[in-house]
Amino acid sequence: MKRVMILGAGKCGRGFIPRFLHDVNLCFCDKDEALIQSLNKQNSYQIHFFNDRPALTINYEECCVFGSEKAHEALIAADILCISIDCSNYADIAVPLNEWIKEREFPLIILFFENAVNAGEKLLVHLDQAAANNCVLLNAGVFTTTENAEGLDMISQDLDYLPIQNSGLILPLKGITRIDDFTSLMKRKLYTYNCLSAVICYLGYLKHYEWLAEAADDAQIHEKLMILLPEMNQRLADYFQLSLAEQQQFAKNALIKFSDPYLKDPISRNARNVSRKLGSDERLYKPLQLLHDGGRDVLLETIAAACVYDFYEETHQGIALLNQFSYTAEECVKIKAYYESFILQQPPANA
Repeated sequence: MKRVMILGAGKCGRGFIPRFLHDVNLCFCDKDEALIQSLNKQNSYQIHFFNDRPALTINYEECCVFGSEKAHEALIAADILCISIDCSNYADIAVPLNEWIKEREFPLIILFFENAVNAGEKLLVHLDQAAANNCVLLNAGVFTTTENAEGLDMISQDLDYLPIQNSGLILPLKGITRIDDFTSLMKRKLYTYNCLSAVICYLGYLKHYEWLAEAADDAQIHEKLMILLPEMNQRLADYFQLSLAEQQQFAKNALIKFSDPYLKDPISRNARNVSRKLGSDERLYKPLQLLHDGGRDVLLETIAAACVYDFYEETHQGIALLNQFSYTAEECVKIKAYYESFILQQPPANA
């Protein structure tokens, strides 16, 4: 029986990854001591679903606090490490992980479950050569929304889709989809799923919606999506060398997900970290550079709404955020005009 450690026992770590594990000895590891204490008081929990799908019971054998000797021993014994902690935290885990990996007698397979392109490379920069030579890094994609339920239980979207970078390795996972060009898939997801989510959540924030599905069902926001999608789908199909029909279905699947009233996905979760999401290879900037027609204005309006969110909810820089990025002077003029009109309106309800 293979030993699997999940580093990051949060929404993805408990609510998504375990449903694909098959015949394994499972260990949860997290820096949150209170969470690990709670997990240690039992040896199972359930994943419920937003629809009427029966709950899954997840059994596990061990839990440990990251950085502890118990975690050290568990990682030395593990066959596979699944990481779901957000790439911004990789520097924090790299020092002990680097030393532990070098102590192993056989290479560690590391699977990255992050909403990022090339997540494995983001950890690799923190590992020295000896550690890098003793591990195999594989990226996985997360398309499924999962939230906390009562106690340690989770509640999730009924979508068992797990794309994994194709390596030819035999993994103790069931129902996976092996992808040869995984980088292109994750970029396509970023420029489609995450772009559409950004349009819905930032414009929805201005309308005081709490849930993403509420905003997706708004007539004015839906109209803007219908302006954006025709050209965006064509440009992305050309960019990734896909058929237009395949890209259209990909975007349709995203909208079906975001419009699902069973998914209690908060606007706040989707809107956070504005300064990262306005970056040059991110969900709004890159599609903006590909577009030439009316869809550009929808994205410029969305960027302005994101700056409003930042002004009220995060760094309070607002439109000044644009100084950090490579938007053209013409783009900045249009974004600023939208921003000023939004600021002049009644502030969001929680501002």
